[in-house]
Amino acid sequence: MSSKKIRLTHIITGLNTGGAEMMLFKLTQKMNKNLFKINIISLSSAGHLNKSFEKIGIEVNNCDISFLRPLSGLISLYRYIKKAKPDIVQTWLYHADFLGGIFAFAMGIKKIVWNIRGSYIGFKLNKVHTFLIIHFNGLLSKFIPKFIISNSHECKNIFSDIGYKRDIFKIIPNGFDTQKFSPNQKFRKVLRKEINISENSKLIGYFARFDIQKNHFGFIKIASEIKSKYPNVYFVLAGSGIDNHNIILLNWIDKFNLRSSFRLLGNRKDIHKLNSALDLYLSPSYGEGFPNAIGEAMSCGVPCIATNVGDCKQIINDNNLISEVNNSEDLVNKVLMCLNWNQQEIKKQSFLARQRIKNFFSIEKINQKYEEFYQKLFNNNSSYFEDI
Repeated sequence: MSSKKIRLTHIITGLNTGGAEMMLFKLTQKMNKNLFKINIISLSSAGHLNKSFEKIGIEVNNCDISFLRPLSGLISLYRYIKKAKPDIVQTWLYHADFLGGIFAFAMGIKKIVWNIRGSYIGFKLNKVHTFLIIHFNGLLSKFIPKFIISNSHECKNIFSDIGYKRDIFKIIPNGFDTQKFSPNQKFRKVLRKEINISENSKLIGYFARFDIQKNHFGFIKIASEIKSKYPNVYFVLAGSGIDNHNIILLNWIDKFNLRSSFRLLGNRKDIHKLNSALDLYLSPSYGEGFPNAIGEAMSCGVPCIATNVGDCKQIINDNNLISEVNNSEDLVNKVLMCLNWNQQEIKKQSFLARQRIKNFFSIEKINQKYEEFYQKLFNNNSSYFEDI
């Protein structure tokens, strides 16, 4: 293998705290800087994670492509790619796959890799321009990307079915920092005190941005059923748009008279601490790829109940904790089942959740898969990709 550092440029839609953005941060933080020279291009203006990347020595350039300044933003994208002279361009999310892929291809870069992570591609839960780009990218997939990395088998199947080139997909799941995300009694006590929840109360969480696809209304509806049977249960939500300024969310909560039972924490940088305060994590989402939030909760020893979307079933690996989409009655029954566990069963389920992540989805294991992928691609090792 060549001793030359591999110049790797990541192009991503933005750098706020979503699942793809956090995975990119964890990946670049752990990658071997003796083997890779890494830089990041964001199509948007500076986001929450810009400073985090700077702290770990990763150069970030923001194109600030917007409706008001599309031309100058696109010129910036061209200049940043040209300056980086990448051996490999890795794009993340639909808009970056589209723009970053086209620009890199037009500039003669041969080793372009897309990263596709969503699982819902319909018109109902996507903006119009996103819906159009998703489907147009299916045509571009025939000649622009050398490979497409997906974090879930579900994602690969969905996108292949609408015309994406199936034989260039490679599955690399998300990875989790099992040292940072671990059970911690101190965090549990501090966070419960912060949100005014007693140690004896049960606390159920859901950490996701405010988006129709995440089904917060469904969570609140389920919470009302649980609360009617277990008065000492409370619910905590966190994520972009999840705060007391969100009138729509507050109206939903008030519809079921649950204001005193909910804690809305907005964007948090200490999700690992929040998870330590939970007894149970509940995800009623309509669509996922490979949800970071579930892996993070499980890494903290928190049992997770989820709808059967994306690779949730593969992550949790327990059919007793998986429900079909829109089956809120089944989700309620599964939550009640967990709330009825005795102390021995609680400890067992906590151990199994954490061990599942440590065995299969630690960031060290996933980082190794990415590094091996990039090295083989750089060195044109075709035999490595025969099983894709």
